[in-house]
Amino acid sequence: MKFSEFVFIDLETTGLDEKKDKIIEIGAVKVDKDLNEVARYRTLVNPGMPIPYAVTMLTHGIDDEMVKGAPSITDVKKDLLEFIGDAPLIAHNANFESAFLKRHVSASMKNFFADTMELFAIFFPSIGSLKLDVIIKELGVRDSELHRAFEDAEDLKEVTLKIRQRVSSDHDWYLVAKRLTEYFLEEEWFWSNFVKNMLPEKPPLPKVQEYIDDIDEVKANGARSFMFTQFKVDGEELSSLIRPPLEQRAGQGDYIKYVSDSFNSGASMMIEAGTGIGKTLGYLLPALRWAVDNSGKVVVSTKTKMLQHQVLENDIPKAKKLLNLTDLKAVKVQGRNNYLCIRKMDRFFTGVDLTDSFETKFSKLFFFALDRLSIVADFTRIPSWIMRSFPHVYRMIGVLCADSSSCLQIKCSYYKECHYFKMAKEAKKASILVANHSLVMNWPSHLPQGDKIIFDEAHNLVGEAAEATTLLMDGGALKNITFVMDDGSGSKGIIAELRKLRVSEDLMSKMTVTSTSIAEADLRFIDVFSRLFASIAYKTNKPAVQEYSERYVLYSPTIIKGAYQL
Repeated sequence: MKFSEFVFIDLETTGLDEKKDKIIEIGAVKVDKDLNEVARYRTLVNPGMPIPYAVTMLTHGIDDEMVKGAPSITDVKKDLLEFIGDAPLIAHNANFESAFLKRHVSASMKNFFADTMELFAIFFPSIGSLKLDVIIKELGVRDSELHRAFEDAEDLKEVTLKIRQRVSSDHDWYLVAKRLTEYFLEEEWFWSNFVKNMLPEKPPLPKVQEYIDDIDEVKANGARSFMFTQFKVDGEELSSLIRPPLEQRAGQGDYIKYVSDSFNSGASMMIEAGTGIGKTLGYLLPALRWAVDNSGKVVVSTKTKMLQHQVLENDIPKAKKLLNLTDLKAVKVQGRNNYLCIRKMDRFFTGVDLTDSFETKFSKLFFFALDRLSIVADFTRIPSWIMRSFPHVYRMIGVLCADSSSCLQIKCSYYKECHYFKMAKEAKKASILVANHSLVMNWPSHLPQGDKIIFDEAHNLVGEAAEATTLLMDGGALKNITFVMDDGSGSKGIIAELRKLRVSEDLMSKMTVTSTSIAEADLRFIDVFSRLFASIAYKTNKPAVQEYSERYVLYSPTIIKGAYQL
């Protein structure tokens, strides 16, 4: 798939359904193989139907009046097809452009459509979202997406130029690009040849690594002694900061005062606040002010990871701006299972062979990129598009996570680069730790303790406490155990490593029997659960949909001893 020219293309339409909606604007930029601009194409299109108000707002003004004198799609077909020629069409979420162009321009279009979502998935593995708006902000191309066809097509071109620039100047970006071209044949994936043209003749030099502190130092920092508060928080002053364009809601001022009083007195306080009172900003203003004035550390615990992310990415920056605290550091802290284990990845998930499917190759490349191009390889930051489009990535998270049962800590040869302990180091430096209830109930010794803690949605704590003290085993855990013991190929896993060490045949035999027994037990459990669900479905006349994986309760404080024959 070698081409001398490419066309970055974008469309604006009256809606998302190519069968009933119409094209209202087309923008394209043609470039050569070195990404030098060759030609431009842009036109408004009269759709012959009213343009919805929401589309006018999104596209910054394309309305019925603007397209009144524009050509119809029939009038622009010839010029557009001549401009495109047989060049590949590069678009963001290319299925959309492909569907509309084949429906309204030419059903017989033979052009190859390349989706930049695939490329961005590799080079921005932990950006949170692969929307063009997020990518262009990340690279400094533009402050926000304009949602105008030509400008968006041009932005796509600029993003690829930025990627090429980083591949040429950053060693980690170079390694990811090089591995992409090694894993995929040119005829197997469009982006293989495209990225090969980005590779510089001389690789950039590696960066000097900043390694994490010794684990004992991290632990010692967690056992800090509490200092009596020297500086009090003024609730009325903080409340006065919420002024137009912000709206101070009824009760929010009193709420801020109560939280401030709690910080000043050291007393615990529980507040029931109705929806819409602005409680998040209300507790963050006193928390941030107290932490900075007293060189303290405040833990903010939320119910869900989604709320955890919202507090860190949206609410804390807003509070910092109101308080003019440019240097305050806030860090999201999570359990080990949310971070990539480099040791597992290198031992079980690198290198490709002839038996690997496209998706397996993509997964191996993706996790390598996640390790190399993320400050901290946090699974919760993987864009949802990747999880949906490449289910193998989602399945491998449970295998490659840094779980405590397999962590070698300071004895691990990858300890200095460990993403979990990188997070612990950053937490040590932070004034605000944004956690979740589940983690707080199982607070690791590697994380520093807070001087104060705020539970957002504290009514969920009872359930979280019960969950924290319940021992469980599920099908996923059993599969992980058997995979680590023997990945199925016979060449990787604990059993294969022991064979290389020439341990006794008796021990090898026992290990093999154990691995096989666990796998068989899991299959038997699945069979029992399947029959149980089928039986329930039969008795209730409802479809047998097993919504959750099989789970085996080993102990729970909420179950009376002896109940259910446990």
